[in-house]
Amino acid sequence: METSLVNIRKFLSDHIFLPFIKREAVSSFYIEKKARLNEIHIIHINTCDLLPDEEGRKKLGFFGNLSDLLKAGEEKFEHVKLCKYCLS
Repeated sequence: METSLVNIRKFLSDHIFLPFIKREAVSSFYIEKKARLNEIHIIHINTCDLLPDEEGRKKLGFFGNLSDLLKAGEEKFEHVKLCKYCLS
């Protein structure tokens, strides 16, 4: 679990903070409207290959840390998780 958080922090640092500092495009995050098994809704970054089409997702916005990202997802749906493909 600790390694996973380190990887997520590095990913966010590389793709969110650094691009923002360089004044480049910043990635946004989306959550799937349709729940998967166990009523879980998955959060993706806008460049994820597994991101549903526009009708199947809701925009969460831009986030600087994992905690705020998960809180935003939980405001939309009770059970949320990060995509293992794009956010791990």
